[in-house]
Amino acid sequence: MIGRLINDVLIPKKVGSYYLINQRILGFDIGKTSIHVTQLLLHGKKVTLEKFIDQPLELDAATPYAERVVKTVATILTKVDRYDAIRTSISSANAIFKELTLPFNDPEKISMVINYEIEPFLPFPINQTIIDFIITQKNPAQNSSVILAAAIKKEHIAEHISYFEQAGVSPETVTVDLFDLYGLYKCIPKYKDALGNYALIDIGFNTTRIAFIVDGKLTLVRTLAKGMLQWAKYVAQKTNTNSNDALEKIIRFGFNHNNDQPFNDSIKESFSSFLNEIKFTLDSFTAQTKTENKINEILLLGQGSDIAHVPEFFTQQLGIPSTLFDVNELLKTDFITLKNGNRIPQSSILSLSTALVTPTVENFNIRKQEFSITDSGLFYRQLFTALSLIVLTFASILFYNYWQLATLKTALKKYENSIVTTLTQRGLTTAKSLNDALKKSEEKVKKEETIWFAFSGQTRFSFLKYLQELTAAIDREATGLDLKKLTITEEPRNIILDGEVRDYDALKILEKELKRSNLFVTLPSLQAPKFTITLPLKNTGDAQ
Repeated sequence: MIGRLINDVLIPKKVGSYYLINQRILGFDIGKTSIHVTQLLLHGKKVTLEKFIDQPLELDAATPYAERVVKTVATILTKVDRYDAIRTSISSANAIFKELTLPFNDPEKISMVINYEIEPFLPFPINQTIIDFIITQKNPAQNSSVILAAAIKKEHIAEHISYFEQAGVSPETVTVDLFDLYGLYKCIPKYKDALGNYALIDIGFNTTRIAFIVDGKLTLVRTLAKGMLQWAKYVAQKTNTNSNDALEKIIRFGFNHNNDQPFNDSIKESFSSFLNEIKFTLDSFTAQTKTENKINEILLLGQGSDIAHVPEFFTQQLGIPSTLFDVNELLKTDFITLKNGNRIPQSSILSLSTALVTPTVENFNIRKQEFSITDSGLFYRQLFTALSLIVLTFASILFYNYWQLATLKTALKKYENSIVTTLTQRGLTTAKSLNDALKKSEEKVKKEETIWFAFSGQTRFSFLKYLQELTAAIDREATGLDLKKLTITEEPRNIILDGEVRDYDALKILEKELKRSNLFVTLPSLQAPKFTITLPLKNTGDAQ
């Protein structure tokens, strides 16, 4: 769920050619007898080839082809890992191709005029067609581009997409197989900068695809409605066997079965007839491109290229050097790695080229107009993300306030404990909590205030006068008075003396001096040199 929210909602999947978020892609190559799928993972600037799946279609002739394709797609989806996108290619047999030179380099400007430029060449109405293009050459000096456009009838696109939708999924991108193959060709170092004329020939069970590349530029394409099954039927007729047995022998033994000369002769006859059509197509390509150069090399791929000695037979019959398309050269680059095994199967080249988002075809997609995907899911993810961000913002504010309040409470508790400790150290309280400590401290302060209130106003003057009179009345040298404590109380008004004199004679002198002071209502008799006596004070007016 988090990953889906991030994709194209909070941050883009990629910036330029760098994938910020890992993307697992499935590339489908749907044939007449089997479906090939390549599963790859895009991460950063790297590509990891994870799985190659070859799933044969059911052989039940009573079941319609479309139904068998849907079942096979559903089966394949149980064998792959969690994926982010599906890419699939339509056979070039369903497309009309046209090379044009336009006075634009901007793909958006080309898109605006492409329908008008192609319409005169179409054998059917433009409103029944989807058109897209790839740029095969740019001429910055002339501000022009050479493009190869593909026009496909909408009914073919609808049928192709229905295979997936009936299986419960929907491909994001629909391409054309030979465009994908050309994009793969341009990614392989040994081919991408090669000058001269090259032919890519993909030999399948029912069709053979041919791409003509001149100086690295895809110029012409053609699809022949012949392949290995047609060879097998011819061999079966000549050798009185069934097509399946003939096809198995072709795959196992190629053109030279040691114990079956009729088989060898029939397969060579069938293949020679097939090569005559190949030669006619290549000669036609050479004439159309008005190039006097011969074809430098034929690159073979597909299921037919796995048959023993096929390249040698091509070379011998056509007089053109023929080799297998070396897709494993990709593994020598620094951006592609293979997860399992050490080689890419020849039969998976087309599905790999479809899954691999190459610069040549990254913007090519015939799934547009009425076939465009309306990503309502993205809208709801964006809405959910916006609401989530609002909730998260308020939750963050609440959490921050709670954290601030908790911090203040902690600090307050710390200060309360500090105050209680200070009051305890000063002897003002023995309470453990601040409230109790303040209460007891206030009581003690009030008590002290009551005592010291005696020193305010006239009362303060009277008590000071008492102290002055006592100081004047008592001869401390004669008595040797050592006054340890003097306490004055408000109610009743008393002076409490706590001290001692030198001896009994000094005690008598002290007693006489206290009587002579005329400060006290009565004067108790002093019995010992060490004493504590309470002396009731006269009113202020009486003392004066």
